[in-house]
Order: sequence, then structure tokens, then C-alpha cells
Amino acid sequence: MSDRSTSPVSASGSSGENHHHAWAKLPEGEYLTEMRTTWVVPSVPKDVSNHDVFIYLWPGAGSVLQPVLAFHAGYPKWYLHTYAIHGGESVKGEDYDVEVGDTVVGVIKLKEITSDGKYTYRVFFERGDGTEYPPETACEQTWPEAESGICQYIEAFGDPHGDQYPAEEYLKMCDITVTSNKGPVPAQSIVWDLSTSPQAKIVNGDLWLPYRA
Repeated sequence: MSDRSTSPVSASGSSGENHHHAWAKLPEGEYLTEMRTTWVVPSVPKDVSNHDVFIYLWPGAGSVLQPVLAFHAGYPKWYLHTYAIHGGESVKGEDYDVEVGDTVVGVIKLKEITSDGKYTYRVFFERGDGTEYPPETACEQTWPEAESGICQYIEAFGDPHGDQYPAEEYLKMCDITVTSNKGPVPAQSIVWDLSTSPQAKIVNGDLWLPYRA
């Protein structure tokens, strides 16, 4: 089997879900114009025999604006894809393989405010050296409203004991930078809600999310 096309929606029926996330709201009266999150592609599990194992790592905003680092044991490699979903409308960028140890930067950026007052967001990836991945891996969508909520997320499916997840206990979401319509948002003013992920932690401004419950 060599299939990386399965989406989080189809994976969500798998047994053994471990979801860990942090949410935050921008300061009152501000909306998102850019969010950047850096992380290093983690190890591939040694045992990939259970093809029900899916892992999705992503920063996000709004209904769905997601630059996703994904893993499917039936493939089995890490790869990038992007989603933008609003209401019943969905767009997705093309998949792109990456290697363990690569530095990737997930970006959500307000591209323009249209003449009729709508907001076009672009979702894409950059490498650690600042170059952008091929344009077909990006996606964009126009929404009737701007976004003021942000999140960082791990979705892991199919392994109730975590034996097939990467050996690393945590994924480190680094260099999280947020810009609003009023300029850069100071890291200290972003209050991450960790109430649904008590094992998560913030260390020197970086967000550490666990793979396992």
C-alpha cells in the first residue's frame, strides 16, 4: 500500500485517537493577517504495519485554515498539504514529500481584502531557509469575515497506546509569530488555552504538544 491521499475526515473513524491542541484569541478588535509556525519533521515510527495510523500536525485559524504536516503508516512518509475550508467550500494544495529532520514553516497569511470587503487568506509552506515550497502546494480562499482565533494542533489516530507514533514524546512548535491588522502581536499577549491538553507545555515561548494521551 502506498497511499497518502487519505484526509483527516476519513481517518477520524480509526480507533485510538490522541488529540492535543492549544487555542488563543487575538486581542480585542484585532484580526489575523499572518501566523508563522516552525517545526522539524519528526522521526518515522519504526513499526508502520498498522495502516490505520495517521498523524496530522498543524497550526490553524478560523473554520479551517491549515498548513498540515501529515503521516500515514500506509505510505509511509511525512508530507505536506494545505487546507482551506469555509462552510461547504473546500480547497486543498497538492501533497509534497519531506524528509525527517527538515525544517518547515507553516504560514497562514491574509493576501488581500477584496473590494466588497471579504478576506482572502493564503495557506502555504516555507523551508527553513525561507524559500517557499512549489506554488501548487499552497491554497487560498476568500472568506466573508476576518479571523481572530488561532490554534496549534496534533491529531493522531489509530494507535491507542502510542506505540506507532514517533519516538519523540513531544512535537515542538517553534518561533510562533503572529501579526494582526494592528501589527506584530507580542508573544506575551497571546494566552494559549491548554485546558484540553494538560500534558502540553510552553517553554521559552515555544509550544510543546505531546503525541500520546
